[in-house]
Amino acid sequence: MKRTVVLLMCLMLVATLAFGTGKSEEPTAAPAQAARIGQGRTLVVGIWGGPQETLVREHVVKQFEAETGATVELVLGGSSDRFARLIAEKDNPQADVVYGTAVTELAGAKDLFVSYKAKDFDKI
Repeated sequence: MKRTVVLLMCLMLVATLAFGTGKSEEPTAAPAQAARIGQGRTLVVGIWGGPQETLVREHVVKQFEAETGATVELVLGGSSDRFARLIAEKDNPQADVVYGTAVTELAGAKDLFVSYKAKDFDKI
């Protein structure tokens, strides 16, 4: 199960970076206001800083915000920092998504994560 969670997180990261950005350098035109499911919402994402932050901010966040109307807040830190924060916020989680962490830390953290299986997962 632990390997499955880690593998799924890695696949989601790779798919987001590879396919989630489209071919356009600029965000696509925003859908009609009624269809913007994220309007007025903030998505909190725990992520490493540096080059990964730059890539995600430029190639994922811009388009996601334009398409959904949501605001994305990146919470930066190393794996241990973000994992400690997950534990501290266990009863009142602040992060919606967390990009990877060390496998050794995940081993004792089954109760911190919610399992997710994407539509058509079996076709991957």
